[in-house]
Amino acid sequence: MSSMSLKRVYKLFRARKFTEVIHILEPQIFRYRESYTFYYLLGFSCLYSGDFGGAYSYLERADQIKHGNSQIQLGLAAVHLKKGDLEGALKIWLRVLDSNPKNRIAKKGIEFSRKIISKQEKEEIFEISNIKRFYPKLPRRNGWIIIVGLLVIAVAGSYSLYQLYLKEYYKHSRSGRNDIETIELNNDNLLAKNKNTVKDIYELTEKEIKQHFENAKRYLLKYRDNMANLEINRILLSNASVYVKERALLLKTFIKKPDFSTVRDSFKYSDVKNNPPLYNGCFVVWKGKIANIKINKNSINFDLLVGYEKEKELKGIVPVSLDFSVILNNGDPIELLGKIVSDYKKISVRGISVHKLEP
Repeated sequence: MSSMSLKRVYKLFRARKFTEVIHILEPQIFRYRESYTFYYLLGFSCLYSGDFGGAYSYLERADQIKHGNSQIQLGLAAVHLKKGDLEGALKIWLRVLDSNPKNRIAKKGIEFSRKIISKQEKEEIFEISNIKRFYPKLPRRNGWIIIVGLLVIAVAGSYSLYQLYLKEYYKHSRSGRNDIETIELNNDNLLAKNKNTVKDIYELTEKEIKQHFENAKRYLLKYRDNMANLEINRILLSNASVYVKERALLLKTFIKKPDFSTVRDSFKYSDVKNNPPLYNGCFVVWKGKIANIKINKNSINFDLLVGYEKEKELKGIVPVSLDFSVILNNGDPIELLGKIVSDYKKISVRGISVHKLEP
């Protein structure tokens, strides 16, 4: 099957003939094992056909070939929901919003998750009919649907403006964090039933889990998001149950990206270096000098020589990536606001804003 054949399959995909797409593509898996388009079409055809096992396998492969595509991520989140893994879905929605804060489906998933209180409500979202609201949007069909859509937009224009006004009015007339108080822990199922995994760094008691959870809520209500994130990470890295970690992730959805005027409780480089996973997702303000700068089409990457802005003390070297344009050169002293990205050993920073310092 040639690339032209994939184009013909794409037409079937747009026509919502998912069974035909699967029938044509599945026998060609070995031939197209490095094709992102192939796994995209096959994965979403399985998803919309109700084959969640196939959808997960093919979408995961597409993500391996071309990591970071929000459509693929949202598809994987939907599969996690079907499996009953709300924690997995929340992690993906948070990643999507981190790269695209306006993504409506990720926002919808997080807002809906915040409203889940009883176990019965939680189980209801795993029904296929309900999960579909969290599916990524497919390409439009051709033809009259577009024309009808334009007519609907024209008729509803004035009403939409009115709705926008109401939305903005209520947005500014009430606190955005009132829902935090409704996220609580029951007394049961606080500890994981299975033995700790390698990722469970902290072994906490039920009392300690409750305390860290309440600390996170208290910090969020005081808009001390960095401290809240630290408490949440401690829970996520502990022997707490999936039930607890899901609610901790819900708290994490309230954390907002700061700027230089709003960031609070920045952490020292030495603290982050000594315990990278605990500070994952936290915001820091570090000074230093730029080295090994590389300017790409969509990003700027460099090493930050932390603490070396006056060439007196080199505390460490941290890789930094920026997804916005700014004029920088090797040797420039800067102050960087960024978000920590870490695994269990290494750290890097995703830059949010840069201040140039006087040499």
